[in-house]
Amino acid sequence: MSRLRRAPAGFSGAEWARFRRDGILVVPKALRAAEVKRLLAVIAADHRSRGLGESYSVERAVERHSEFTRLIDHDAHIGRIHDVYGEATKLLLSQYFVRPPGTKV
Repeated sequence: MSRLRRAPAGFSGAEWARFRRDGILVVPKALRAAEVKRLLAVIAADHRSRGLGESYSVERAVERHSEFTRLIDHDAHIGRIHDVYGEATKLLLSQYFVRPPGTKV
């Protein structure tokens, strides 16, 4: 049985103001370099298996690649998500998009 934990700190006052104004919040360096490297390796392996030179999306990313599971309640964002959704926080869709350099959107 997993242990329950409190959500980490969420939005700062300045972040709330930006989020309310822009509808989006970018958190620089939210993931460590090693985490990004692992995720990119999963995406690159998937991309090589497709052999495509065009943009595409992968649905059910968490189900397909366990490496994405760590992102579900990652400390870098879960506190902010909890600030918005509270106890109703849940994963509804896990998807990533690949747009190789030079492809048109």
